[in-house]
Amino acid sequence: MLIKFLIFTAFLLSVNLRSFAKEADPYVMAMHDKKYLKIPGGKEVILARLFNDIGPSNHIRFFLREKGKILWDVTYNGDFETLWADAHFIPLYNKEYITDLDHDGFSEIAVAIWHGGHAMEHCRAIIFTIKENNLAPLASHEINYEFSRSVFKNKGEANLKIQSHKGF
Repeated sequence: MLIKFLIFTAFLLSVNLRSFAKEADPYVMAMHDKKYLKIPGGKEVILARLFNDIGPSNHIRFFLREKGKILWDVTYNGDFETLWADAHFIPLYNKEYITDLDHDGFSEIAVAIWHGGHAMEHCRAIIFTIKENNLAPLASHEINYEFSRSVFKNKGEANLKIQSHKGF
């Protein structure tokens, strides 16, 4: 019986204890309000949750504008194999919201997507490349919607994983 107890205790210690937390990370919860990014060159990227006559819908309007003119406008719902119940910008790594991950001369940004379910640890971040007048999806990466402070831990991990996760 003692051996079973020790094995069980070792298992518990090896599990990520954040998955047992009752409250989400306050830092991450504050990021959920991040719906606006000002990018180099004076452009802005904006996320807006759409509402219908009975309340919030599972549609996120995502657009790029410059000097008040809309350059690109898309509404997402079930795209990228996930329901878009809510979304916010998330740093790619170390508080870096905008950076050129794949060294192609265009910057990338990431959007954290909540699907509306209870499995917060299995949400996605979609990484978009900012082109001239649009945003092109580059890659997808699994995140924990309540605890992930960034998509990647550091620049090295980002460079390694972005090369192996390109495309959908």
